[in-house]
Amino acid sequence: MACPSCRAANTPGARFCQQCGTSLTPSACAQCGTTLQPGAKFCAQCGRAAG
Repeated sequence: MACPSCRAANTPGARFCQQCGTSLTPSACAQCGTTLQPGAKFCAQCGRAAG
C-alpha cells in the first residue's frame, strides 16, 4: 500500500506509514458515514471536508 502523503510503500495491513507516520486506516465521514480513503480531504459521497 502506498502512503497517500509521501508515497512510500508499506506492508499490507499497516496502520501507519513507516516513513512519515500518516494514518493508513480509513475513517468515516462525520456527516454521512461513508468510509474515507486515507489521505482524502473531502467525502466522495457528500462533499464534506474530512477531518
